Amino acid sequence: MNVPSMVIRGIFVAILTPVTAWAAPDTVPDPNATVIHLRTNCDIANSNANESPLENCFESMAAVKSWIYDRTNPSARLLVDIGPGTFGPFGCTVGDAPGNVGGELTFRGAGAGKTVLDGAGSGSIAAVANNNCVGPKWIFEDMTLKGTYTVVWFGGGESTWNNVVIDGSNAAWYDAVGGSGAPCAEGQQGTHRFFSSQLKSAANGGFGFLNACGDNWFWGSEVAVVGVGGTVFSINGAGNRVHLYGSNVRIEASASAGSSGSLTAITVSNNGELHSHGVGIDVVGKPGWTLTAISASAGASVHANVSSYFMAPSTGATLRRIVNNNGHVHAPYLWEEHPTPPAIQSVDGADIAVVTSGTSDNHPHMVVYDSSCSSKWYDMVDKACRP
Repeated sequence: MNVPSMVIRGIFVAILTPVTAWAAPDTVPDPNATVIHLRTNCDIANSNANESPLENCFESMAAVKSWIYDRTNPSARLLVDIGPGTFGPFGCTVGDAPGNVGGELTFRGAGAGKTVLDGAGSGSIAAVANNNCVGPKWIFEDMTLKGTYTVVWFGGGESTWNNVVIDGSNAAWYDAVGGSGAPCAEGQQGTHRFFSSQLKSAANGGFGFLNACGDNWFWGSEVAVVGVGGTVFSINGAGNRVHLYGSNVRIEASASAGSSGSLTAITVSNNGELHSHGVGIDVVGKPGWTLTAISASAGASVHANVSSYFMAPSTGATLRRIVNNNGHVHAPYLWEEHPTPPAIQSVDGADIAVVTSGTSDNHPHMVVYDSSCSSKWYDMVDKACRP
C-alpha cells in the first residue's frame, strides 16, 4: 500500500513549488483582502468604460497560492471564490509561508463538475496536498477534484469537504505520516469532515482511502471503488479512525477484472478504529472471487451497529461478512427471511437469520452463526445445529 517516495516527491515538487509572480487584471491585489476570485478570465464582458474590473482576481491557482503565502499574515482567514472551469492544484509545504502556516482558507466553487481542480492535468498527481504545514484549516465546497492520489495529507490540521467529488485514478485520499504510508503517532492526526460528498477511485494502489494519520468523519457521503481488487478503506494505526453516518461504502469488480480476485470494503488493522452507523456496505464481485465486508486484525476496533450489507453474487463466490484476526468487532446483523440461511463466513454470534424451511415444526425459526456447526448455523428453536 506504499506510494513510491519518488512519486510523493513529485506531488510536492509539481503542486507546491512556490511561485513568485501572478497574472491578473488587478495587478496590485489588496494584501488585506478577505475575499479573492479565481477565474479562467478576469475580464468583465460588456463592461462600460466607467466600470471597475473585478478586483482581487487571479487566473491561476499558482498565482492564488503565491499571493496567499506572500501576505503579511498568511494565516488570516480568506475566501477564494472560484468560477466555472478547470484549474490547477493547491497545496502547502514547509517553507511556503513564515512559520510554515497552512492558514484558514475556504475554496468555494461553482458546483461539482463545474469547478474542477485537476492535479493530473497540471503534471502533479494530487489536486490538494498538505505537506506538514502548521495548523491548516481548509474548507473545499462545490467542486470536483481530480488526480492520481487526489488528496494527499501529511500531518495534522483540519479540513472540511462540502458537496465535493474527489476522483482518483489510483486513490481518492491518502493521509499518512509520509510517502511510505506509515501511520503517525497517536495524537498527531488531522481531523477531516465530509458532508454530501463522493470519493471514488480504482484502488490501483490497493486502497481507495488510506487512513494512517487522520480522524475522518462522513455524513451523507459515498466512498466507492470500481477496480480489479483491493479495499475501499484501509485504516491503520492507533488514533486513526473512520466514522460513517448515513453513508455508503461500495466496492465493485470492474468489467475488466479477471475470473478470480478479492474485494474488501473496509480493512482495519494495528489498533485502528471503524465506527459505522446507518451505512450501506456493498461488495459486488464475480463468481470465483472472495468478497469481504469487514476485515479486522491486530487490535483493531470495529463498531458497526445498524449497518446493512449487500454482497453479490450469492452463489459462486466466497462471501465473508466479518473476518476477525485478533481484533475487537461489534457488528451484529439480522439477515432477511429465506428458506435457508445465507452462505457466508462470519464470527460466532454476530449474524442471525430467519429461515422458513427445514425446521422441525415447519414454522420460521431464528438461527445464529456458529462455526462449530458444519452448516455454520445453530437453530435457536430446535436447539441444534442446522443440517
